[in-house]
Amino acid sequence: MNPQEVVAVRALRKAAIQSFGTPWILSLFLGITALIAFVAPKALPTDSILLIWLGTGGIAVVSVVYQITTGPWFVVIFARRHYSVLFSLIINSLIDVVLLTALAMPAISPEFIAEHGFIDVAFRVYMVLFLLTWAFVHVYLTLMENIFADILAKANLPTRIFPQFRTEKTDALQKLLPINVRGPVRYIQAQDKYVQVATFNGNHLLPMPLSQAVSKIDPQSGMRVHRSLWISWEEVDRVVYENGNPRIIGKDGEVWPVSRKHVKQLKSELLDREKG
Repeated sequence: MNPQEVVAVRALRKAAIQSFGTPWILSLFLGITALIAFVAPKALPTDSILLIWLGTGGIAVVSVVYQITTGPWFVVIFARRHYSVLFSLIINSLIDVVLLTALAMPAISPEFIAEHGFIDVAFRVYMVLFLLTWAFVHVYLTLMENIFADILAKANLPTRIFPQFRTEKTDALQKLLPINVRGPVRYIQAQDKYVQVATFNGNHLLPMPLSQAVSKIDPQSGMRVHRSLWISWEEVDRVVYENGNPRIIGKDGEVWPVSRKHVKQLKSELLDREKG
């Protein structure tokens, strides 16, 4: 894992911790635990919803701590392979739910287990916890989508938060461009508080940071190669060195800067595309 990815892991973890101080996330957390409190009484020795809610809340806290600790690593590792953040967190949640089920089973009434069988009860607990965890993660990512996308973009990682089921390219960036400028993006270049988006139909300035603009485009169509530049693969011809400094030579002869930390990944991506 390179330094940029380590920084992304830390930033994701910090954002996740801070999010639980916001009213929306806290309400979501309490709501999910309340749902379990209402569906679980028949399986537990007590019928006190308050006690069940407190117990469920304790288990939920363990789950949240686990997700905050391990989730960012899953997100970054799967992002390298262009998997969505939702997919990576659901995979992590499978492990989480197995642990939660192990914690929850001792609280189940022995009579309930005797009536339904241990395997059946364990499966029910597993399914309830998994479905509620999936619901929590999905709503949570909807609320945190822009923050997580910005963090991943800064680490030059694909910024797909949710799976894309359609094959056609529907970059959100296109919707922000004038109709006469829309088209395949050549490059996006930072200019103070703006970015210049260059397509094959013209240029247009947008009032946003480069990381936000990059988060709105197909992550497989190009790469952020410099703190001030994202460039499409269709624009890149080759990488050269001028006085020891790496440069991109565009297919139309233009010369673009490349940060040294991005050269290795850039060359690797270009080599893979040549082989493909």
